[in-house]
Amino acid sequence: MTTECVGNAFSQFHNEKAEVIRRSFWKVGLSLPINGSRDYELDIKGFTSLAIGNWREDWVSLDDRANVIEDDDDDIELIPTSSD
Repeated sequence: MTTECVGNAFSQFHNEKAEVIRRSFWKVGLSLPINGSRDYELDIKGFTSLAIGNWREDWVSLDDRANVIEDDDDDIELIPTSSD
C-alpha cells in the first residue's frame, strides 16, 4: 500500500511538474549533450563563474596521480590472493 501511494504521488508530480523537472536537469547539466556544445547553458545557483573544461583532455587516471615509489626491494614478497 505504501509503495502504491508513493508511486501515485510520483506519477502525479511527474505529470504536473514535468517542465520543472526537465528545466532543472538541463540547468545543472544532467540533460546537456556530453560533447560540451551547450555547456554555456549551465546555470547552477551559487556558481557564478564556472570554468568548464574538456574532460577528455583534462582526465588523469588514478595511476598517473598515485605517488608510488618504485623500489627494487627484493625483501618484499607479494602474496597472491584468491578472488572468491
